[in-house]
Amino acid sequence: MSNVELLGLAIVADAPGRLPRALRHQAQVIAGGVPRTWNVPWMESWRMGAPSLLEDSPREIRRLVDDLNGIL
Repeated sequence: MSNVELLGLAIVADAPGRLPRALRHQAQVIAGGVPRTWNVPWMESWRMGAPSLLEDSPREIRRLVDDLNGIL
């Protein structure tokens, strides 16, 4: 049996713009049960699977990667 350690939860927007109130509330409830959360904005290019360079990514994504590198 292998061990699993939950490092956090990345919440990825499913559409451009602000999350509806119900989804914001649900994200807050779920975030209470994990060590950390990262909010990742909508990325149209990801929808089609297009690769992107980290330095061209929004700061939220760079912050997530930096945090994970620091944790690991």
